[in-house]
Amino acid sequence: MARNVRVIKNEENPETPEVLAASIVTISKAFEKLTNQGLTQNAIVVLLKGMKGMNEVSVPSIRLVLDNLPKLASYYVRKGAK
Repeated sequence: MARNVRVIKNEENPETPEVLAASIVTISKAFEKLTNQGLTQNAIVVLLKGMKGMNEVSVPSIRLVLDNLPKLASYYVRKGAK
């Protein structure tokens, strides 16, 4: 079972880069699992648009985010960085 990573914003005690990196990798892998299971981008858009508060978000904006989810880790996480 996958471990859920939660990032909580706290200005006095900010998130460490390791926590942020783990969160980004988790999000990227979760999206990859959804698409590998056969869930299409159109299905994900429909699911997201049906969520409370998502009426104000445009479909092109959702698609832009979905297009970039698989690339998150390569954009923001350096392997072996200390």
